[in-house]
Amino acid sequence: MPIEGVSNIVRMPRLGKLRLGIKVEKPGKHPYPQATDYFVCPHAVQEVFGERPTELEIMFPTEDPGQFAQQWLRCYSLTQGLVCIGDGLVCRRKVDADTGAMASHETKNWEWKEGLPCNAQDCPDFLFKRCRRVMNLQVLIPKVRGLGVWQIDTTSFYSMVNINSMVALLKQLAGRCCFIPLKLCLGPLEVTPPGPVSYTHLTLPTNREV
Repeated sequence: MPIEGVSNIVRMPRLGKLRLGIKVEKPGKHPYPQATDYFVCPHAVQEVFGERPTELEIMFPTEDPGQFAQQWLRCYSLTQGLVCIGDGLVCRRKVDADTGAMASHETKNWEWKEGLPCNAQDCPDFLFKRCRRVMNLQVLIPKVRGLGVWQIDTTSFYSMVNINSMVALLKQLAGRCCFIPLKLCLGPLEVTPPGPVSYTHLTLPTNREV
């Protein structure tokens, strides 16, 4: 017999993470992230695509973007970890049980509160970049050994829009999006105000049929 709350939970096994930057450490300064123009990959992926790949051959593992491309507004604290997660309308927030404010390093007793308003444009945490849009993209890389998904996290508006748009286009053209060979690319994009930014985008491999 299945166990309620256990047997119905199915998670895709994660083989590892691919990153879009490196951590820079300089004497007298706190470590800080620095974007790269290539995917920062574990050794197993480098064996197939090289040390600094800009393209990866991937597939989506399911038809549900809610499973392989979760997108949330997330706010983290150095001492409390994740303190708020929302969708732009409502959020779930970790609050100080004594003051009602968001949990901080001074918080001793805290609780999660559900259904609080979430409006990024009016949120000081979002405006000061303590809260960010995050997409957790999970993909299959068939040429790399192992059964499971590889995760790539991005906060890029352009990357999210491109990936969401490609998923929608695939469903319109092919009636599905999973198990279709794709290329996940990392490259420059000219934006306004003028200047290039790196973003992830999807393309169909040449000479392949959907």
